[in-house]
Amino acid sequence: MNTSLTELYLRWNDIGPQGGIAIGDALQHNNTLTSLNLERNYIGASGGVAIGKSLETNSSLITLNLGCNEIGDDGAIAIGNSIRGNKKCALVTLDLVHTKIGAQGGIAIANALKENNSLVTLILDGNDIGPGGTERIADALKVNTTLQVLSLRNNRIGDEGAIALGNALQKNFTLQDLNLIGNSIGPQGGIAIGNALKENN
Repeated sequence: MNTSLTELYLRWNDIGPQGGIAIGDALQHNNTLTSLNLERNYIGASGGVAIGKSLETNSSLITLNLGCNEIGDDGAIAIGNSIRGNKKCALVTLDLVHTKIGAQGGIAIANALKENNSLVTLILDGNDIGPGGTERIADALKVNTTLQVLSLRNNRIGDEGAIALGNALQKNFTLQDLNLIGNSIGPQGGIAIGNALKENN
């Protein structure tokens, strides 16, 4: 077993589902890799699930980028369940940009945020988490005390999602960077965010 490699960058290749499954299997046994970038590798849902499940036991990975892979809700659920249950999880940065995650995947990530105490940066841009998933993420932010960066750019959260996040920001004083670009937020959502700024200081 290799015990010297700490960073692995395979972005913009074509390892496919089989490659994703193989790496997921390896991560269950490897305790030295700290950074893994598999951006745009066509690993699909099965590769995403395999890598997600590896996080049940992995205690070394700090940065994981699965952006531009269609892992879908199944992959997001596997990741969420794993980082929720693994008390030795070391993951600090999780990038799931453009991974076809919907509301159910967003809910799984939200449930993880309620219990995980390692994640600092979470990037979910370009998915379809919607208002329902965002409301659950907002609920998680009310109790989470470690997340500092949350990006939900282009997720169709609308006013409902913005209102939920606004309410959460009145109770969360850890989050430092919130990106809501391109989410069809109207006046009501803007008012909710504005009210949050009065309390969040």
